[in-house]
Amino acid sequence: MIVASHTVTDPCRCPYLPDQRNTMEHVVVRSMSTLEYEQLLQTGWRKFGRLLYRPICDDCEECRSTRIHIPSFSPNRSQSRCLNRNADLRIEVGQPTIDTPRMDIYHRYHVAREADRGWHRSDHSIDGYSDAFLDNPTQSLELSVWLEETLLGIALLDITGNIVSGVYHYHDPAYADRSLGKFMMLKVIRLGELMNRTWAHFGYHVAGCGSLRYKTTFRPVGILGRDGVWRLPDTDGNYDPDGEEDHNAWVTFSGDEEADT
Repeated sequence: MIVASHTVTDPCRCPYLPDQRNTMEHVVVRSMSTLEYEQLLQTGWRKFGRLLYRPICDDCEECRSTRIHIPSFSPNRSQSRCLNRNADLRIEVGQPTIDTPRMDIYHRYHVAREADRGWHRSDHSIDGYSDAFLDNPTQSLELSVWLEETLLGIALLDITGNIVSGVYHYHDPAYADRSLGKFMMLKVIRLGELMNRTWAHFGYHVAGCGSLRYKTTFRPVGILGRDGVWRLPDTDGNYDPDGEEDHNAWVTFSGDEEADT
């Protein structure tokens, strides 16, 4: 891995828990192997484009990475209903791209979230989108959802030897009744199954943040502690420091080549 910069942000208001202060460690990479990235994902790092990041807050440890064991996953009743409700939709998988329909939905999705969930104002520009989702040092894919010829949603993914990692997803807020976020997560897990991957990573779970509560409804889910141990959640879906360890088998990926798709 060749690092271009390494910084730590000043503490600021947390976007997930307003009464907490947020501090992030940032690493911008010029190059990185698939194996190096996979090892970073397993230890709690995430990335947008070439920017690796992880929370290192002094007084809070609530941002915890989540992973779903794909071979053991089975949709629950709610997830099965979601799949059935969206049986008329078409899935396409290809390379991440930018065009007018994507940027339109991306903008409207963020405007809706800023209005109804109080999200911080974010960069909706073409350059910002390209930096976050297209300029990748490792293999990436885009999963798109279509109703006939109308684009409804996008999931941006990173691919390693063992992992399909959900980097970000967004969807048309006009179709909120379809639960497209849940639907796309289910399709990402299915894609991971078809690609013979072991894990689906979906970013951080934050106890107390309603917007992220859905992540632990995909079972079996492991949650990473600051001690580096993956554990199963408690009955409420939250991290339990005394909980059972997630012993699902971890297969070591030994190659630096791009993962097979």
